[in-house]
Amino acid sequence: MEVYEDEPKLVSLLGQMGLNPSEQVYKYVFEEIKRFGNENGIESQIYLYTHYCLKRNCLYINNFDGTIYKISEDSIDRVINGTDGVLFRKVDSEPIEYAQIDQKEDLLYQHLLSLVNPEEDHLGPNETRALVHIWFLSLFFFDYFQTHPILALIGEKGSGKTTLSRLIGKLLFGGDFEVSPLPDKESDFDALVANRALVVLDNVDENRRWLCNRLASIATGEVITKRKLYTTNQLIEIPSNCQLIITSRNPFFTRDDVSDRLLLIRLKRFEEFKPEKQIIKSLLEFQVLEKTWQRQKAQ
Repeated sequence: MEVYEDEPKLVSLLGQMGLNPSEQVYKYVFEEIKRFGNENGIESQIYLYTHYCLKRNCLYINNFDGTIYKISEDSIDRVINGTDGVLFRKVDSEPIEYAQIDQKEDLLYQHLLSLVNPEEDHLGPNETRALVHIWFLSLFFFDYFQTHPILALIGEKGSGKTTLSRLIGKLLFGGDFEVSPLPDKESDFDALVANRALVVLDNVDENRRWLCNRLASIATGEVITKRKLYTTNQLIEIPSNCQLIITSRNPFFTRDDVSDRLLLIRLKRFEEFKPEKQIIKSLLEFQVLEKTWQRQKAQ
């Protein structure tokens, strides 16, 4: 992974040593750091959220606090970041706390899948929910698949598409997760998908001339190449390693290389409504109760 001299964490670190990016000595120190790293460092692939190792049959999940969860067939262990050569990026999110639960309760259905209210078509409601369930599980094996289906939730107002998307994000990344409007600029979209493991584009009802190209790139895992700002010919590569959810009332993304990679779920309007805040509060309160119970048990 290329490191640039304006990298915020590097600027902060050298700033603590009294070095300012505007000074010539900063550039000398930066070049020496690069040289030392190239000669002595161990080249590693850096992951964002999860990594599945087929050889070990282990799933590694970023815990966002310098530790990771290593899940094997026999155990779930919390280990330091970098264990087994698996290294994750620092991501601003709430750490995960492993909790023992009553296996008789289907908590995923209770807090998530029950909100899938599908239109009646060739699939029944349970089959549609099973598709969403499988897509959800695939998030943990992102780098094992060459193609990453985009979950497209289509429905009128009141069908719960935004609430469902928001809940998926909050379940995985904590209470601060939020859905995003479709950016006006291509560069803003690139920045969004480069720094998140999951992006929800909400109410995508207007086209952007660049959007279908970017959706196809995300689904196939292509690297987005762009010219670095303030340079003539220096290129940077932006890995499209995030998973996408799109919500829409009037979908327009019918280009075959995009539509073929959509998991399209049509939702119908609920007849009875429960406030979204109450639904989210129920999920977050459950998470807090589980964390508190685990702390008390450990003590």
